[in-house]
Amino acid sequence: MDKLYDVGVIVGRFQVPDFTDGHKQLIKTAVTECKSLVVFLGVSVVLDSDRNAMDFVTREFMFEYLKNTQGVKVTVLPIPDIFNDELWSK
Repeated sequence: MDKLYDVGVIVGRFQVPDFTDGHKQLIKTAVTECKSLVVFLGVSVVLDSDRNAMDFVTREFMFEYLKNTQGVKVTVLPIPDIFNDELWSK
């Protein structure tokens, strides 16, 4: 099956021990429709709190199973959390 897009992008925090059903559906759609996928994981300056219990490396590892899945190249990168939606969007 031909892919609809060359590159897909997912931005999220993924601060959960297992992907939710919503996460799974989002990832499945991206892998199905995109030749390559870039996942940006929100990284907080405040580490090891209830809201930010998992570090970048742990969450990056959650995406390892996607590497080379269905011929999709997956890259996982950090993106800093900024508590201002307008600035963060830029």
